[in-house]
Amino acid sequence: MDTSPPPGDPTLRSLWELGDELFAVLDADGRPQVANTAWTRDLGWSPRMLADRPLVDLVHPEDRQSLADGLNGLDHTRGTVAVLEIRIQAADGRYHDLTLRLQRSPTAGVCLIAHDVTSERSAQRELDDSERRFRLAMEHAPIGMALADLKGSWIRVNDALCRLLGRKREELVGHVVDEVTHPDDIERSHAEMRTLLSGERDHFTFDKKYLHADGHAVDVAVTASLVRDDDGKPLYIIGQLVDITERIRAEARLRATVQELQRANEALENFATIASHDLKSPMAIVQGLLQTIVTRSPEALGEGDLDLLRRALAHASTLTGAIDGLLEMSRTRTRPLQVGSVDLNRTLDEVRDLLHDDIEREGATIEGSDLPMVDGDPALLRLLLQNLVANAIKFRQTDRPPIVTFDVDRDGASWELTVSDNGRGFEEQDEEVIFELFGRTGDGERIEGAGIGLATCRQIADRHGGSIRAIAMDDGARFVVRLPADTTTASTDPTAASS
Repeated sequence: MDTSPPPGDPTLRSLWELGDELFAVLDADGRPQVANTAWTRDLGWSPRMLADRPLVDLVHPEDRQSLADGLNGLDHTRGTVAVLEIRIQAADGRYHDLTLRLQRSPTAGVCLIAHDVTSERSAQRELDDSERRFRLAMEHAPIGMALADLKGSWIRVNDALCRLLGRKREELVGHVVDEVTHPDDIERSHAEMRTLLSGERDHFTFDKKYLHADGHAVDVAVTASLVRDDDGKPLYIIGQLVDITERIRAEARLRATVQELQRANEALENFATIASHDLKSPMAIVQGLLQTIVTRSPEALGEGDLDLLRRALAHASTLTGAIDGLLEMSRTRTRPLQVGSVDLNRTLDEVRDLLHDDIEREGATIEGSDLPMVDGDPALLRLLLQNLVANAIKFRQTDRPPIVTFDVDRDGASWELTVSDNGRGFEEQDEEVIFELFGRTGDGERIEGAGIGLATCRQIADRHGGSIRAIAMDDGARFVVRLPADTTTASTDPTAASS
């Protein structure tokens, strides 16, 4: 088969010299009689391989009828031209997408010019596949998704967004986003869009309200991104819209709870004031009167009367102690933390001085050394240690003097302070009950004492971002206090401990 330019017809010679196109002349049976070198370059067919081989043999079976129809429709007298898109097999067996232009020549059979569009078609198929995957992902997304043009009109919306807004697709597509935006958020939306279009940023996220079809507002978290072409030209906005109605309600409930806690704290402070002025002072007078009777007129009273007065005096003293404990607990709960560096060795020495009389009277031993420096409120940490020591002395065994031992260990970012005693202890089932205000044991009995000291200890530990737990022992009790080594975990908000 000849690969030189065909003689005679100047049109054919001109087409031949284009070079980049596949050129051939087919005889009446559709066999290439002349072909240029592009067939070898693009498809791998040499002139020898093409010789006396009908072109239809190289055409994909599904496209052969299209080629036959194109050839049959050619009429050189009218200059008809057939333009086809068919697949032709290369020498390696793969098919190439070609655009064919066929025209019958009065002197040289059928002229064929073909352009290989395989790469373009492949790119288009990839684009179509990508578009299909995006469409499927968008339609099946559990959250609202939408495309909007640069003027703020919906281009595409998914079913989830339609359900979110209670609207049909045709009620959104082609309409301006502002139509379903709550009036309070329209200006904010415009401002955010301006930052995208100006290039200040490529996306934004903020909470806004949309208008449901039935008129109520829908709280939505919107994330919008600007999509650009390869040259950086803005094309459209893609948005993700998540229903945050429940989150907003939860936040409102939380705010209401915080406000309630604040009111509770205020009520507690008021109670502390009432207790101080309306309870403590009268109780002090009652105690004074009872003490006067017992001290000055013992001879005028019988032994039974004296016993009753002494019991009344003891109960009055207990009630005064409870009032003092509640006042202390109120101040512990509400006063802001004064965080600083606290030497627990020095704090323990201060506790020994404060409880000197009780320690001497009961012959108690307080053991503890090499305690760490911690970050916290000095006054509150002193009260915590004081309550633990006082608790051990109060609930001592009657047949032996109390021994209270302080040990410390570092556990990651926290100090773990262990306070052990040899007192009466408690049942394992009551390890949490003993921290409750006026708590009751597992058998329904009131815990001896006012039940305020350990409740105050837990409150102090909580306010420092730590914890306290009790461990029942066969012979005594053990309390483990965790205190963070870093002040950033301590709370300075008086409402934080209101639980």
